[in-house]
Amino acid sequence: MIDYQYFQKSLNHLQAQFLNYQSLDPALPKLMQEAVAESVIQRFEVCYDCLWKVLKRYLVEVLGIPEVPKRALIPYTITAAKKPKRVCR
Repeated sequence: MIDYQYFQKSLNHLQAQFLNYQSLDPALPKLMQEAVAESVIQRFEVCYDCLWKVLKRYLVEVLGIPEVPKRALIPYTITAAKKPKRVCR
């Protein structure tokens, strides 16, 4: 049985910190706003890592795929989305 506890916990932390970011007082110093934004990014990275570990375990244990490299997910990530080409003039 696959344990989703760490992924669920990381997702809850991400949601809580994102809500904190959305409700920031605009009067706060810029440095504080950036610190909270960076915290949201860090929580996202941890959540993504936990998701990868759960997904990999599922693919190996349930579907019987012997080995799944992390780069197998790259075509499906946000960073792999096609970016508009810049025209140099």
